[in-house]
Amino acid sequence: MQGSSPAWMHGSKGKTFTYAWKLFLDSNFQVTGLFCHLHQIKLDGAGVGNPNLTLTARNDVQLENEGTILAKVPLASFKGTWIQIREKITYGPDGCIDFTAYRMKDGYLLMSHKGCGIKLENNGVMIRPKFGFYRSLENKALKNESVRIVDLCLG
Repeated sequence: MQGSSPAWMHGSKGKTFTYAWKLFLDSNFQVTGLFCHLHQIKLDGAGVGNPNLTLTARNDVQLENEGTILAKVPLASFKGTWIQIREKITYGPDGCIDFTAYRMKDGYLLMSHKGCGIKLENNGVMIRPKFGFYRSLENKALKNESVRIVDLCLG
């Protein structure tokens, strides 16, 4: 086992996983000008570089694959409300993703992306999901934030 993830969680070419969770950002949630990831699909180990896929908060909440924006909505639509997220991923050099984010109070679809040809490969290194809050701390004016993630399902 590499890193801290159990072997069954390791992504590899052709393997499909579905991840689902609920996310809440405070209505005063503050982003940084650099990076502010709410979720990552990332290679594990030393020197692996940036994540392959991220849900990133900037002025918009963006689903990104190695810098290419796949879907985005204004950050304000994610603040102060619970969001239900579902992501189905097939790993590989021409990987596939089916991503949706719904506002829970009324079921409104905020963002979605479905497609293949997305680089989600491991080159022999374990690739795995990361759930949490990852941001640059170079902006010293940032305050502590509370990001709530509940009902996380992996399968």
